[in-house]
Amino acid sequence: FLTEQYANALENYDISIILEEKNPLAYCNRGNLKYSIFKDDDGIKDLEKANLYGDFEAGMILQNIIKEKYLLS
Repeated sequence: FLTEQYANALENYDISIILEEKNPLAYCNRGNLKYSIFKDDDGIKDLEKANLYGDFEAGMILQNIIKEKYLLS
């Protein structure tokens, strides 16, 4: 992700989730990648799952998304 190899990052996050289904960091990173880079609203589902599994950063990203959507409406 940090080197802008987004397709590879997505594949690695998918693999991480396959190996450990309750991996909050992988869900957070994949959700952030999908939503922020690929403009895919399905990323929100990953962020919600990461938040459910206790990832603090995912909760912060979700709050920002809610604020953005509220300001745009």
